[in-house]
Amino acid sequence: MCVVLGVTSGSTQDLSLTYVGILLVKAEKTRQAYTLGLRTFLRVNGFPDEDTALKVMRRRGADEYLLRFVSGLQSRGLAPKSIWLYLTGVRAWLELHDVKYTAIKLRRFLPRKEVVKETRPIRRNEVRLLLGAIHPSKKLALWTMWACGLRVQECMNLRIRDLDLESDPPRLYVQHSKTVSGRRICFIPGDLAKALKEHVRGRDPDDYLFPSEKGPGYKMHHNRFRESFYGALKRAGLLRRDASGRGWIYSPHSLRRGFETELLSSGAPPIVVSILMGHDLGVTQSYYKPTERELAETWRKYENSLRLDSEDLAPAGKVAMLEERIEALEEALATYEKIFNRLSQRDPMLLKKLGLRGD
Repeated sequence: MCVVLGVTSGSTQDLSLTYVGILLVKAEKTRQAYTLGLRTFLRVNGFPDEDTALKVMRRRGADEYLLRFVSGLQSRGLAPKSIWLYLTGVRAWLELHDVKYTAIKLRRFLPRKEVVKETRPIRRNEVRLLLGAIHPSKKLALWTMWACGLRVQECMNLRIRDLDLESDPPRLYVQHSKTVSGRRICFIPGDLAKALKEHVRGRDPDDYLFPSEKGPGYKMHHNRFRESFYGALKRAGLLRRDASGRGWIYSPHSLRRGFETELLSSGAPPIVVSILMGHDLGVTQSYYKPTERELAETWRKYENSLRLDSEDLAPAGKVAMLEERIEALEEALATYEKIFNRLSQRDPMLLKKLGLRGD
């Protein structure tokens, strides 16, 4: 007798030829999934043990029982990836014991695997290429999405009244964003602000910032922007498939990710970057709510990382980051000195005990 997953089997084969042997070469998480999958398969089909299941399926085939198993997993709301993983474990067990099933029939009832697509951030040099390749009517929209970290719909919904180009720094307000307040502030780098001033001169505040061909009262449709964006990628030689083979390495969301990457790479505090992007900070936000002025002051230190008219982007951010770290270290050193002095007063022999004085 050999034990497989806690269920006895009548096989007298060597353990290396049993299902246990298959599991031993798998990673621990995979072993656990295969184990759970087989136990679930037996339970869903009402089999008391492996022996009974094998006898029945060798006589009737496994198609009916596999379909019932998959249906049971789907009814529990399992993700397609999990269903495929559990099923792979059961199929390995069936094939080990020479139980027949129809793979083609089974495949028709399986959910499609979720494709994990890779979306890379678009960096500064790539933005320059795209601005030269995209249709002129979409150029400023692309630039704004990257430099301000906007989602496609957020950018398309902007009206001219949402911009404040006279403030220092210039800024725009995203209405009905995914933030709890429904409104968030985004700061605009100086070079983009200059281009936007020309873009909005003489226009009505209620006009859409990036209108469609129908007129200023109609916003540009996000699909029109996407078509133009992918066309620009192709012309710039950046249209490449990702590892999944089903998507592209760059999408409009890559512009938003590029904003995040540039700021973080230059040393900007992650929590400030998250606030500027409109991420939900949960409990953190209830304890830390910087004012608009504080956000502006912090953003200003790293503005150069989002400018396209400056080649020397990283140093400014790095210097600011180093200055903050030096200041923090100086404060910590002063605190340690106070603590050490107090301890020395209580115990005059402390320096000798620590080996800092030889007498």
